[in-house]
Amino acid sequence: MDRLLERLKNEYDADKALLSEINRRISDAPEGGLRVSLINKHMRYYWTKDGVSKYIRKKDEDLARHLADKEYLLKLSQVLEQEMRTIEAFLKRYQPSEKTLLFSSIHPAKQKLITPVLLPDEAFAAKWKTELEERRSRTPNGFPINRSFQTKGGEVVRSKSEKIIADLLFDSGVPYVYEAPLFCKHVTLYPDFTLLNVRTRTTFYWEHFGMMENADYTAGIPQKLNAYDRSGIHLGETLIATFETVDTPIDIKSIRAWISRILL
Repeated sequence: MDRLLERLKNEYDADKALLSEINRRISDAPEGGLRVSLINKHMRYYWTKDGVSKYIRKKDEDLARHLADKEYLLKLSQVLEQEMRTIEAFLKRYQPSEKTLLFSSIHPAKQKLITPVLLPDEAFAAKWKTELEERRSRTPNGFPINRSFQTKGGEVVRSKSEKIIADLLFDSGVPYVYEAPLFCKHVTLYPDFTLLNVRTRTTFYWEHFGMMENADYTAGIPQKLNAYDRSGIHLGETLIATFETVDTPIDIKSIRAWISRILL
């Protein structure tokens, strides 16, 4: 639905810009209108104004073109104005938050008796995170942590770069779980971060490949990315991948851009 809203807003802005250009062209057009008549199998053009018609000679055919263009632009402007009014009315009346806020508006004593179909954002995010953390506790990543870094969120991660990413996510208010198991076909993956865009309620995955100068390390990357792809998690869509080497460290500005563009 968010993509639809974005498309509608873009369509409205495009219509508005086009309508402005059309109105400029109409204001430059000649007065009056154009009438056509078929006489002896020949099409004749007439300039009309205030109920009077005047035949347009061949040498003045540009006048006919300008008048025909004006008629087309006037009709197009009406279509654009109607479309803009329709979009405005829809955007004004469409309130997607109402269905998720409804549960919060019910008396707390009654909430205890209800199994909500749609949770408010905060409750949804909390449930999402709890379920992932429980899954992680049942199936933890057995790969040893040789070096540990504590994040602002209180968890321990494996690298300084992962701490930077985690802290930026924390500061941005993006719900995430570190190394929650992801059960793909024939393999269990442990994404560095499983993340939630609360607004769209979409789950994303973030892999940071931090030793790209190490040939043994990079050899396994294609296999991991293929496993994601086979599970319907595609790079650039719901899978974020960042890379660094000793000589090319993590780009904090780029991390912030990913968070802003995809997760907020």
